[in-house]
Amino acid sequence: MQPSRFGRIASTDIDAQVERYKRLRRKKRDGERRRTRPLAETDAHAMVRVALAWLPYGGVPADELLVHFGLTEDQFVAALWQIMADGHCAREDARDIAEHYPRSKNN
Repeated sequence: MQPSRFGRIASTDIDAQVERYKRLRRKKRDGERRRTRPLAETDAHAMVRVALAWLPYGGVPADELLVHFGLTEDQFVAALWQIMADGHCAREDARDIAEHYPRSKNN
């Protein structure tokens, strides 16, 4: 590259700046993709969602609990109460769950 009247710029400096710019753009684009991607459903949210979906039918059947979560009914109820205690459930949902899934006598 020829020296310019504004100073000497080597082609390697320009290449380095272009590469740095490309890396920054990729990083920004990847960050935007992560922010727009839906969040993965956690186990706690899945348990609350399933518990609420089955409320009109008298609760989640034992075989569904075993298949989806690998839990017995007592374990599922204990987990729901722990989720509610940890605050991972909306207040209205917690009230509905508490009404339909009473704590077992063992907890």
